[in-house]
Amino acid sequence: MLKKSLGIFFCAVILGQSACDNDEPIENSSDVQPVSTKTQIQKKPPEPELNRWDIADRETLRLQPSVFSQLPEDIVMELQSRQCTIPQIYDAAKPHNVISGEFEKQGQTDWAVLCSKDLTSSILIFWNGSVENPTILSPLPDKGALQGIGDDRIGYSRYIDTVGKAFIEDHYRAYGGPQPPAIHHDGIADGQAGKGSSVHYYHNGKWLELTGAD
Repeated sequence: MLKKSLGIFFCAVILGQSACDNDEPIENSSDVQPVSTKTQIQKKPPEPELNRWDIADRETLRLQPSVFSQLPEDIVMELQSRQCTIPQIYDAAKPHNVISGEFEKQGQTDWAVLCSKDLTSSILIFWNGSVENPTILSPLPDKGALQGIGDDRIGYSRYIDTVGKAFIEDHYRAYGGPQPPAIHHDGIADGQAGKGSSVHYYHNGKWLELTGAD
């Protein structure tokens, strides 16, 4: 009680009676945090600047699977579910990079599609037209298939094509390379326009890489 009375006396003498009539505690000035008058602005880091090759990669023409009327409908739907688009080489007159052939054995029609997703393309092979467990072959960043095409321009150049016995044997005789087995069905040429190709040939349960165009 004595302590409280001394406190009231001190308050009245130092601060005045009106200040002492307020029952709320007086804050210690050292406990009051200054209010900032500046707003902190969070700046986003600048986007990385794309070079001309990156820009050309993003601008490569890639077609939707539905453009290819020759494809069976279930394969179109499977490609769409995989978010595949089909990249086109720079000087093509018509849609391409969707092919069919006898890639496993004679008498069986298989389909192969160059599927581009997230700027990387792979060859998807649908055996006997089935969408169950397609083979995924030879992934390659699309940027790796770009080349200068004159007048300071850049174009996409990767293509696939169906090749038969004559093509495979003639190119082996002309350019050498791995000796092909006896050829009984089609292979898949995988190349870049103006730069040559190799041939994917399915044999005894595995893929061989044979000589293509030089």
